[in-house]
Amino acid sequence: MWRETPSTYFKNLKIHNGGIQGVKGLQFISKYRIKHITNVFKDYRSNVYDNYIKIDPSRKEMYQKQKDDLINNRMLTKKWYEYKERPFIIALEHHKLNIQFVLRVIIKKIFMR
Repeated sequence: MWRETPSTYFKNLKIHNGGIQGVKGLQFISKYRIKHITNVFKDYRSNVYDNYIKIDPSRKEMYQKQKDDLINNRMLTKKWYEYKERPFIIALEHHKLNIQFVLRVIIKKIFMR
């Protein structure tokens, strides 16, 4: 697990600091999915953006644009399917993520020589 690895760290940002950095060795995209439902309730999500602006005012313009997109129904969302409902769609999404991951690794290896 990454927590047991001394070389791992996060980017030094107040919020939205990206993925875990410094992970060495074999990496892969997990088949397990996390259901992220923060955009279900507009009022809740709007308050989240307000909090982001308070915490990180240097990125206010970005958060305000995202909040405006949410309020004006311009935010893109995907329908969530449980595996038993649409196993083929879930398998395709997982396969697509793994292909994107493999391509990133290959490109990194080619250009980071």
